[in-house]
Amino acid sequence: MAEEHFPGIRRFYEQLDRKPATFLQLVWAFEAMRSTKPAVRPKRRRR
Repeated sequence: MAEEHFPGIRRFYEQLDRKPATFLQLVWAFEAMRSTKPAVRPKRRRR
């Protein structure tokens, strides 16, 4: 269910050395990580 609302959170959780004590802490860490990464634009299709 979490992966449905936060795509990529499962992989993020699995890569953590120290696991958060609560789901809310996990979401905070995940959102913080996402906000520090540069946005990736989808590639345009050539016509």
